[in-house]
Amino acid sequence: MGTEQGIFVTDPINKDAAQYLKKELSERFDQRVRYLAYSHNHVDHTLGGEVMASEGVYKTLNEQSARIKAPRFWPSLYALPTNGKVLKKRAL
Repeated sequence: MGTEQGIFVTDPINKDAAQYLKKELSERFDQRVRYLAYSHNHVDHTLGGEVMASEGVYKTLNEQSARIKAPRFWPSLYALPTNGKVLKKRAL
């Protein structure tokens, strides 16, 4: 989703999907990814976050997921610390 501040993406899925999406967004829009949100902490939603995350990207996740530490076998779950607000309830 595009906003005045930049593009909002969610659930990067995996590294390949995130690389594809980032490339497509850069070709179609004159904005960069600014927000990355994880809907929840399942592996099929969170891998690839390191591809989307760059300097100036705000990352957020829901309150329950914020309490869970990334396991050793799943390091990209929180490739960078969350620096955005923790969402108290689901948007939908």
